[in-house]
Amino acid sequence: MKKIVALSLCLILVLGLLAGCEKAMDAKTLLQKMEEVSKNQTAMSGKMSMEMDMSMGITGVTMNMGMKLNGDMAVDTETGKMFTDMTVGIELLGQSEEESMQMYGVTEDGVMTTYTYEELTDTWVKATEEQDITSQYEEIMTFQTDLAEIPEDKLSLAKEKETVNGRECYVLTVDMDGTYLDEAMKAGMEMSMGEMDEMTKSMLENADFSTLSAKVVYHVDAKTFETVSMTGEILGMGDVMSSMLAPMLEELVGLTGEENVE
Repeated sequence: MKKIVALSLCLILVLGLLAGCEKAMDAKTLLQKMEEVSKNQTAMSGKMSMEMDMSMGITGVTMNMGMKLNGDMAVDTETGKMFTDMTVGIELLGQSEEESMQMYGVTEDGVMTTYTYEELTDTWVKATEEQDITSQYEEIMTFQTDLAEIPEDKLSLAKEKETVNGRECYVLTVDMDGTYLDEAMKAGMEMSMGEMDEMTKSMLENADFSTLSAKVVYHVDAKTFETVSMTGEILGMGDVMSSMLAPMLEELVGLTGEENVE
């Protein structure tokens, strides 16, 4: 009897230890789990913030510009609805201007109707296009699912978890090189710009995003594998902007081609 009791206690102890053990997570496995979650998601919401500083020079004359964007957004493919509320601030030639923008969207019978509030005119503008919110959402989520294709040597997973918004999270860092960013940036710009005129098409064709590098840090819920936060920095945009803007400036400003545009 004592042996049976001892064996039972031993089994309970082992099971308890096994239950308390967490299988070691690696970066590639975490990305795969994030991909599985994103494929099943039908809605997302969050806060966005972005800062950009740039300077442009034409034959030695430099112009500095800065932009800040802050806002909230939500998309629900099951109801076919979306919402954004943003504030955009621009600094140019020592002057600053800030503008707010609200937009609601709803999809019915494959047609998306948006209502955008224009602060300057204090009016709501209605627009329709034959593209539903679901397809736009899928295009956004494709960026995250494509992360699973990034080589392991570009990924690193922190040993310690961090708490973000009350949720215990893995900390995953992704170093992206130009090979990946060239396709991702062009696809993202085409999606955000929609129908483009010839000048914009030419500008995008001249863009070479292969010179970019980026570091993105994800905080991923350790239980649900949902992305809780994402912060990133992109380096090398100066060269890209030069390749994009130089032809457009030559046409708009009438440059002869002898000027140096940076």
